[in-house]
Amino acid sequence: MTLLGRSNERVACNVYISAGKPYHAQALLHVLESSQELCRQLRYPYISINDSNNHDDAIIDKKGEDDSSCYRVAVVHAYADGPYERSSLHLAGRPEFVAQVAYHVAITAIDSLSRCHIDADATNHDDNTSSKHPLVGLVDHISIMSLNKDTNDELQNNDKTTSSSTNAPPTKEDNDNDADDIQNDYIPTDAKGLAALSIIHELSAKGVICFPYGTADRDHTPLSIVRKEKTSFFHSGGLSEKELNQIQHSPKGNDPISDTIIDDSSPAPLPVVPPSSPSPSPSPLSLGICTIGSPSHFVENFNIRLSDKISKKQAMALTKKVRERDGGLLGVEALTLPYSHGRYEVACNLLRPDSLEGNADSILLKVEEWVQEQNDNHHDDINTRVKSQKDCVDDAYRVGTTMSQCLDVMDLDNEDMLRVHDSLVMDRFRNYALHGIINREHE
Repeated sequence: MTLLGRSNERVACNVYISAGKPYHAQALLHVLESSQELCRQLRYPYISINDSNNHDDAIIDKKGEDDSSCYRVAVVHAYADGPYERSSLHLAGRPEFVAQVAYHVAITAIDSLSRCHIDADATNHDDNTSSKHPLVGLVDHISIMSLNKDTNDELQNNDKTTSSSTNAPPTKEDNDNDADDIQNDYIPTDAKGLAALSIIHELSAKGVICFPYGTADRDHTPLSIVRKEKTSFFHSGGLSEKELNQIQHSPKGNDPISDTIIDDSSPAPLPVVPPSSPSPSPSPLSLGICTIGSPSHFVENFNIRLSDKISKKQAMALTKKVRERDGGLLGVEALTLPYSHGRYEVACNLLRPDSLEGNADSILLKVEEWVQEQNDNHHDDINTRVKSQKDCVDDAYRVGTTMSQCLDVMDLDNEDMLRVHDSLVMDRFRNYALHGIINREHE
């Protein structure tokens, strides 16, 4: 992807990994540490990076370039969620550098974590108090987004993949975007799409089945449709029939399963197709499927973790209240997920986080309205009345990064400041991964 070297645009990248338990910690810390080191190598204009995964086609000729900002790339944030068994690394920088680091994160995670999954199975680490996040592979999802605010603002008004299209029912068009024939001669016209496509080519060569979406896909198919039509994402993890049945023993789980969590438009689960020539690995998730793409604009993630006083039916009412498809907030996609210890979480994608009608503050206002509705609905029953927001919401928090967070890190103007930043990211991630400690001050 030599075209990547011609772009001075800056992009953000989120890499989601289906691991986050304490027994994954050492492997995850290795993934982060080695990724930070690769970023440091790439930040120096004149050092040799030929040993960094040998991505010769992504390395540009640096002769004559004087602007050190051209070589910026960093891990902005890293997060691990033990109950969900899910972690994420959040990158920012020049597109071809971000693509190299994202590939490194993915392949290092596969190498380091496959053994952890085998060990976990052998020693029966898993408990029954939490539910996995939906997943389709060990490296489950990689997204690349523009950090150009002007581009994002323009797309707010004129975009093929608007929020209304992402919430539309999936269509079965005559389309054979096979894993072995991912893009044919398609070349994205934007840097984020090119970066996503370069990662797809690299991981496909390693045997990972990659499904493109957004501008990395010829048809600009939204992520939600790719997940529904091509993967078993909406029937996996905590949404699998087995885990949903396990929840049913709870007094709050008496609502029929057919009424829960998954969108009505979701099709029957699809089988996860193994690679055509799989490497001989004992771990079924060592390769798997990865959705990789580039949303049309910057997407934020925001979760509302509900208390154990809240039933599935009440949690679903909040999901519908915030979700645009059900008349909620602009550009909000939402899903009700079982979390841990009988609790549910409303997980939200904010496709219009810069708008007043679809940002995190608007979500919190809807939560306040929902709490009042719960009190109104149970006004005469003192046992089911939730009384206050503290009674029904354990936490409401952003997962990942904002555009401003990414740009702030990109604006750090010397290596000493970036090293201090790297240390903070590592320290926080170590707390998340080893102890599940969450410090919202830095989120």
